[in-house]
Amino acid sequence: MKKFTFLIIALFALNSISWSQLSSGDIAFTAMNVDGDDDFAIVALVDIPANSTIFFSDNEPNADGSGFLDFNEGTLQWETGASVIAAGTIVVFTDVDAGTNPNFGASVGTLSIASFDSGLNLSGSGDALYAVEGSPDGDNITAWLAGIQNAAGVEGANFSQTGLASGTTFIEFYSSGSPDGGYYSGLRNGLSSFADYLSLLGSNTNWTTEDSNGELILPISTSPFTVGGNIPPVVTNISTTPAIDITSSDAVSVSADVTDTDGSITGVELHWGTTSGSLGTTILMSNTGGDTYTTDTDIPAQADGTTVYYEIVATDDEPESTTAGEFSYTVNDPATTALPYVEDFATGFGDCYTFNVAGIKTWYYYSGGQQVSANGFGGDNPEEDWLILPGIDFDSYSYEVMTFNTYAQYGTNDANNYLKLFYSSDYPGLGDPSGYTWVELTYNQPTGINNSSEVSAPSGNIDLTGISGSMVYIAFKYLSTDSPTRWSVDNIVIGETLDWYNLQWVSFEVMPSWYNAEVYAQAYKAGVTSGGGQGAGIECWVGYSLIDEDPSTSDNFTYIPLNYFGDSGDNDEYKGLLGADVPMAPGTYYVVARWSYLGGPYHYGGYGGQWNNNSAYLNIYESAASTTWTGAVNDNWFDGGNWSNDVPGYNSDAIIPTGLTNYPKTTGGTAMCNNILVQSDASGDASFIEYGNLIMLGTATVEKYISADTYHSFSPSVQGQTANIFHLAGSTGLDVYLYGHSEANNADPESGYYEIVDVNTALMATQGYAVFPDGANATPPVTGYNFMQEGVLNAGSFGSVDNLSRTGAGSFAGFNYYGNPYPSSIDWEAGSGWTKTNVDASIWSENGGSWAQYISPGPGINGGSNIVGPGQGFFVEVTSGFTTGTLMIDNDARTNTTTPYLKSTVSNYVKLAATGNDRTDEMVVRFDENATAQFEGQFDGLKLAAGDYEYPQIYSIADKNLAYNALPETETVQLGFHCGVNGQYTIEAVDINEIAEVWLEDTFTGIVTNLATSSYTFSYSTSDEVNRFVLHFTALSTDELNASVNNIYAYNNNVYIHMISNHGIAQVYNMTGQLVNTYNLTSGTNQFAIDQRGNYIIKVVCDSEIATKKVNIQ
Repeated sequence: MKKFTFLIIALFALNSISWSQLSSGDIAFTAMNVDGDDDFAIVALVDIPANSTIFFSDNEPNADGSGFLDFNEGTLQWETGASVIAAGTIVVFTDVDAGTNPNFGASVGTLSIASFDSGLNLSGSGDALYAVEGSPDGDNITAWLAGIQNAAGVEGANFSQTGLASGTTFIEFYSSGSPDGGYYSGLRNGLSSFADYLSLLGSNTNWTTEDSNGELILPISTSPFTVGGNIPPVVTNISTTPAIDITSSDAVSVSADVTDTDGSITGVELHWGTTSGSLGTTILMSNTGGDTYTTDTDIPAQADGTTVYYEIVATDDEPESTTAGEFSYTVNDPATTALPYVEDFATGFGDCYTFNVAGIKTWYYYSGGQQVSANGFGGDNPEEDWLILPGIDFDSYSYEVMTFNTYAQYGTNDANNYLKLFYSSDYPGLGDPSGYTWVELTYNQPTGINNSSEVSAPSGNIDLTGISGSMVYIAFKYLSTDSPTRWSVDNIVIGETLDWYNLQWVSFEVMPSWYNAEVYAQAYKAGVTSGGGQGAGIECWVGYSLIDEDPSTSDNFTYIPLNYFGDSGDNDEYKGLLGADVPMAPGTYYVVARWSYLGGPYHYGGYGGQWNNNSAYLNIYESAASTTWTGAVNDNWFDGGNWSNDVPGYNSDAIIPTGLTNYPKTTGGTAMCNNILVQSDASGDASFIEYGNLIMLGTATVEKYISADTYHSFSPSVQGQTANIFHLAGSTGLDVYLYGHSEANNADPESGYYEIVDVNTALMATQGYAVFPDGANATPPVTGYNFMQEGVLNAGSFGSVDNLSRTGAGSFAGFNYYGNPYPSSIDWEAGSGWTKTNVDASIWSENGGSWAQYISPGPGINGGSNIVGPGQGFFVEVTSGFTTGTLMIDNDARTNTTTPYLKSTVSNYVKLAATGNDRTDEMVVRFDENATAQFEGQFDGLKLAAGDYEYPQIYSIADKNLAYNALPETETVQLGFHCGVNGQYTIEAVDINEIAEVWLEDTFTGIVTNLATSSYTFSYSTSDEVNRFVLHFTALSTDELNASVNNIYAYNNNVYIHMISNHGIAQVYNMTGQLVNTYNLTSGTNQFAIDQRGNYIIKVVCDSEIATKKVNIQ
């Protein structure tokens, strides 16, 4: 609200004398600036006694003129000083709104803020100054001295009690409106007495004003006033015809009163131009009666927006001259607009025009609310103020509608106090709207107007289709008499609507909260929607509310946009979804379509046509508070048969437990829930796959159960995790040791680890970590712990080119700790979803102190498989000879299965297991015609030593130690075996596939065991050689030996023959059939060497039986 306040100057003697020292008119104001920090100036028209005290205040006088109504604005105290201030002296007061301003003060004397009030805050909407004598804080004002205001006719109800006269002792320095600054620009010398200046100071024609920036009057002139000597001409009452609202069709004449008290006028001229300070065109002015002079010819009509500057120069016969001005006026044609017209008052009135018909108040702009307001409080009775919008050619449009918002507070809304809306076809666009034909337009107004709070209301859709005319003006008329209300207006929109529009269809009337209803709406606009494609300038929304009411006057509807769907005949059709995607809480909703054309006003459609109490309705019922996945039917999230309590809705918590066969996928549709929990326990991990179509209002929690007192691999499944999800060593309760891994330090598998101790350390997706919960030392001891990851589920693509390295030294260089980033399993053998460059085929993961391992095509070792579980880390190796590798993964690699993938083509292998100390280690030898005897990363898997030294370790020895050794056809494989403790150990073949026989030779004892039929148990000392055992294979053919010979095979350059009979001979033939050598045989194992490499036929003759076999000597 803009305020009309008063600045009062009160003078009282510090010794509390009861008689007046100064009288009305003894001082007067010469300048006023209400912008910035506020400034003003006065002139002494009599000598001001020494040590006087003057108060400046912008509070309002009370009803009997004895004091102020209250002290809620501001008051300054001025001590004039020890010297008399001579008549004619100018005193300037600067930056008076706060005592803390650096330039706060007066040019003479001392200025301070009165102890009973605050600094001034002068307003640009009509502030006034008064002069009184007495005590301002004791209702003892004895005489009013002077006054000034920056508006006309806003003195207020108690002005008559001051005894001041407008035009002399009270200055109104602008005839209309309220400029932000002004200064006296008339005579300051030549009059016979200082009192004679009062009439000049009181005439607004002797003032120069600044409408928008009062700071432009600074610095304020301190040129003194003088008396005596020759008196130059006096120019007063300068006016233009037309006086206001000068348009581009108006030529302008100028008149002024010109007098001379000690001579006669010899000439008067008008100088004008369109640039300030450059007034190069002269028009003579002639006496038209009395003291009045008028231009002989008019200033020609100027273009719209042009500012004309002018001054009047008068000369007498002494000769003396006076220049009055410069003055100005700006040419403004009535504003017009095309549709749509939008005015939000973001920076002011825009093109709106205001006119004050009655009273002293005007429409004003409130920047804080970006509104324009009218308020008759403190004004006259009546107050009639108009806000007129730009003219519109209604004949060029059809189906016009207007909307806006109004706000009201105080007073009443009745026949004598109101804000009404009108339109006129004969009003010219400027000037007094009285006397023209105005037709009222009704609109929705706020109800319950009161003094304590502002109420507001949208206008609703005001139908303007009945208005015609090539130039029509719409206007707000404000009237207040006995109970004024403050009215505000904003967000005016006038525009065309569509010719026809509706809400076509809502696909459901009743549905659960987790579902969506399809919504359709149609519209028609001649020449716009007809034909193919979307009509230009059309926008559509669907709105929903729990209250059935007119959407054009309601603030209760929520709107979401609909998308163009296609043509339906000559109509455009729009489509969208309501329900789960929004989301919407359970309840009965009333549904409408909202339309806009070319950015014009909103208009509303109901079922079958334009809205007329025909909203659709949609009942959404509550979904379960929580529901648990059972997977009883399949893996479809949206099948209610897979859940314990129906499919989760937007406010349902979804629980996915462990131990199931089917796990959910959100394939198709939009899944939703409040919170989701993916569980884990000692039996394993649950699994969940979503495809970016899960709307979750709450939080995802993914559990990870890790058994205590052994190392486990881990990788986060949820975004934004830190080490704080674990109770790191040194924290309260269970100590958990967490380790990262650096490939650069891989001298062996263990040396690359480093402990993480900062709980704020970020845990990165696809990064593997080792976790060791110290359950034995926990209080109380625990056997395992379920760690919680909370946040947003990982999904999408991970990894980058060259994200793996091979820079470390030692035999384990190139081992990078990777991790499954998803809350589901991943398939290392997936046909898509992986990018592998310079990466070997094996993967390793820590498993209870040992290593689970897998290499295609299998089988897995120590529990390893192609399936990597949720939240599991694993090692991969960059291929030897490369310094970098690339391993990237995306959603296609995900799987919900927990069963290893078994290829039917996996054959010709044996899996051995070494068992002891309640621990088992495995290895595989597989025959593949594409493999070689040397290590190859795509066929062979390195042996990683167990971290637990009590684990027996078994592997094959080639150029490297291998847990998985693929070979071409061979008859012997050197094994390695070791363990950290002495004891009894067993080696067995736990899986033999398409290999006829597998023999284990203990070279320490000489015992050879057929592993196809039995296992071998032996005593072991840590000092034993690691190459104690040799694995021997028969040929892959079906040939058999006789009853006297148990086995014939070769290893390196030695031939071994195991005899059952007591004697026999062995004959060695080369491949040409030549006899190379003959050896006598005895019962048991016989050994002899062949020096030359190659293939040989061994023929054993024993009693009446003969056995032959081909061997290869290396």
